[in-house]
Amino acid sequence: MTITTSPATREHWLELIAKRKQRQRCADDVEAIKRACSTTCASKQVAECKDCYPKVIERIRARYCGSPEQEWFTERKAFLHKLDGLLSDAKEQRAGLKLIDEILESEKEAWYRWVLRTYPEFFAVAPRSIDTKELRTMLDDPDRSLEEVVATVWRGLDQPANWAADVDAFIAKVDAANGDAAALKQLHVSQFFSHEAAGEAYETERQYRQDYLAGPTSSLDSIMDKIIADYQNGKKSQPQRIEFQNQLDAVRRAKVAHEQKMRDRNNKRNQPPPVNERLYDLPPCYVCKSAVDPKDVFSCTICQAERQMGADRPLTAYCSERCFHRGHVGHSEKAHDCEAGDQCAQLRDQDTAMGDNGSDHPVACRECLGKYKITLFCNDHCAGENLKQHKQDKHGVNGGLESLQGHTQALQEVLDTVLVKGNPGLQFKPVDEA
Repeated sequence: MTITTSPATREHWLELIAKRKQRQRCADDVEAIKRACSTTCASKQVAECKDCYPKVIERIRARYCGSPEQEWFTERKAFLHKLDGLLSDAKEQRAGLKLIDEILESEKEAWYRWVLRTYPEFFAVAPRSIDTKELRTMLDDPDRSLEEVVATVWRGLDQPANWAADVDAFIAKVDAANGDAAALKQLHVSQFFSHEAAGEAYETERQYRQDYLAGPTSSLDSIMDKIIADYQNGKKSQPQRIEFQNQLDAVRRAKVAHEQKMRDRNNKRNQPPPVNERLYDLPPCYVCKSAVDPKDVFSCTICQAERQMGADRPLTAYCSERCFHRGHVGHSEKAHDCEAGDQCAQLRDQDTAMGDNGSDHPVACRECLGKYKITLFCNDHCAGENLKQHKQDKHGVNGGLESLQGHTQALQEVLDTVLVKGNPGLQFKPVDEA
């Protein structure tokens, strides 16, 4: 089953901009009628003036029943028909404006509940999980107050401290763009796909940002659909991913063994040669963002090797062993997963045991190594099935691939060559990841 977002592609913040403008214009016009009435008519209140009060009612009618903008009530035809009748009654003094205000607020609450029903899957991928079944029950229960519904939504979305001011600032920028599609797209990228300070996309969002920027017809709705679909597919493949975790553990154990080997080698040297200066450019801790002591660094050796080879990428470092244990497993899964992805041999063929067909150690694409990137396959068997497609997609190389010889290199050999032989001044300490 495919879950899609609302069929209406108009962003709700555009409706908010239209609402504020039209509401202000209506308020200004009504105030002008009141001022004119106070100076030209004998009535003390505009509600008592048989000439001016109908003008106020007609201006309110034009605000809702004749709005030129797309607003929250535009498609709610039954409500507008009911409102039109109430305004006619108010014009004849058969209904009061207080009743009309109450009906407007009630309909606005119904619209808000409808908006939340339109995006039920969004909360499943929100930063903090909430009970979506409970939320659906609340949305359908008129006895549950709107304040209670909103509080539940904020729990799921992890309410930002300055959300109201941030929304105002964002819609001001949208309004200033004046409908320029290119400017709006860049604004959306900076707002929804970037770190607040650095302006760079989060690692997990880069592909979505690329898809959004791919063409003028791509929309935020289509990206939301893709996020939802990816989330659902991820849940379906969870059992296979648990099995695949065993291979990732093997990669980490190989890394720890490699670090121990390099430490033993470097301890034998009384005056080790200097370390490549690129490796001194330490970023903040990957987990807690605090400064990393260059004399005691916990790092990802694959990122370190790519940096040593000349890649324009930052190191991944940790300030302590505690932060290493908290963050390195997740980093390895995101940054150094098997290149085959869902086509990984271990996911597709659960009957194939590790080591049944070639080495059970990770291997890297040699052509990617020449471009300062370590692209991994979990073992020879997986590389044999997927390397051909990788070379076509990433290197434009077509044709048969009779064997892996000359096309892959064991990860351990890559790390030994780059970090040990190419940079013997490094000293490593093993980290127990058990």
